[in-house]
Amino acid sequence: MVQVTAADGEALALSYNAAGQLSSLATLQIPAAGGALVACSRVDYSYDSSGRLATVGTDTSAFTTTYAYVGSSLRVAQLTESNGTTIAYTYAQGSDGVYRVASVTTGTGAAAQTLSFSYDLTNHITTVTDAAGRVASAAIGGSAAGQLSGDALGVSSGYSLGQALTQGLANGLSAGLTTPTARWVAPCRMKKC
Repeated sequence: MVQVTAADGEALALSYNAAGQLSSLATLQIPAAGGALVACSRVDYSYDSSGRLATVGTDTSAFTTTYAYVGSSLRVAQLTESNGTTIAYTYAQGSDGVYRVASVTTGTGAAAQTLSFSYDLTNHITTVTDAAGRVASAAIGGSAAGQLSGDALGVSSGYSLGQALTQGLANGLSAGLTTPTARWVAPCRMKKC
């Protein structure tokens, strides 16, 4: 265990498993009446046989997140919370060999909601589409060249052209200009595993 103590007496305790991976992180405080440090909260980590993060749990809320992976890669296929919530990811391999998020699905069955992502030839996100095929966000060009955004009903809610101009729309009508701003969404990139 490694303990780091601040000048005010609060401390952070880090424990590691035999493989040298972080197994727990605890915050410690000195009680108002003085005495020994008392653990305030702790987060526990476990790993699968490939050394990948398998679970993250907290002692204060008994909340646990479980990780599942795509085959033997480091790409997360699904996160499952102890309350039953799930988030599933799919990936597409680009011509450069890099895997990028293709879709994110929250929930299961009839309650599931999926967002799909498209990329341009320079690997910037160009569109984010919901399960009904409505474009939630679209970008023109790259490097913050421009972006179109839409509301939950697929109605355009605004656009931006780099840092020079942002146009807000309400029911398709101008809601005013704002400048400067950049609304480009950087893609989630993962190395080929």
